[in-house]
Amino acid sequence: MRLVDGVHRLRAAVLRGNDTIAVEFFDGAESDIFMHAVRVNVRHGLPLSLRERKGAARRLLRTHPHLSDRALARVAGLSPKTVGSIRACSAEENPQPNMRVGIDGHARPADSGRRREIVVAVLEEHPDASVREVAKLAGVAVSTAYEAKRRLREEAVGTPASASPGRTATGDTIKSEIKVLMADPSLRFTESGRSLLRLLIARSVSAEDLEHFVGTVPPHCSQTMAEIAQRVARSWEIFARQVQDRARMHDKD
Repeated sequence: MRLVDGVHRLRAAVLRGNDTIAVEFFDGAESDIFMHAVRVNVRHGLPLSLRERKGAARRLLRTHPHLSDRALARVAGLSPKTVGSIRACSAEENPQPNMRVGIDGHARPADSGRRREIVVAVLEEHPDASVREVAKLAGVAVSTAYEAKRRLREEAVGTPASASPGRTATGDTIKSEIKVLMADPSLRFTESGRSLLRLLIARSVSAEDLEHFVGTVPPHCSQTMAEIAQRVARSWEIFARQVQDRARMHDKD
């Protein structure tokens, strides 16, 4: 019957003379109680200070060292980079497992170099496997499998893996380019093409459009908002590379 969250709400109920108060029971391991308390306090009520969140991360690294930096960052309301720095500083004090569990619940090698080695081994054994199949066999994220496969392909043809040409477009430029795609019969007259166009319209914004909303995001939501934006951006980046790769293969044929 330990109170994990809601000390002030309970006190207010007592001062009002209430005999009862609605509660939600937490059923879990002793080591998970603190994690649950941090998770709920980061997201509502009086936000924890940066010092408090870092202190929570240090304690969580002692009790849950198997969780990835990103997973712990989401709980503590910090950036994965900050959690990684705290982990590095406390490496001698805390155990460092070879595997870490990510946000998706999957366990992956803690060493990024080891993850790439596993992906390369899977690719050598299954050269015709799709990126998703490789990711599943290697136990890594799809983006990790795709990046490893891209690097192998670029190394084979002598193209620097870091070469990634791109450009920043304004809102008007994006809208005009989408109009061109919408006028293309090969996209307009197929169900999948129309679905892709609708998705593109809904997800297409320029940097200048988004800049107006930066101040709208409250500090306690910034980490979650940033992670979602990064995942969406990464998904479109992977899609762009796949489309370009398919176009190059078509040109060769």
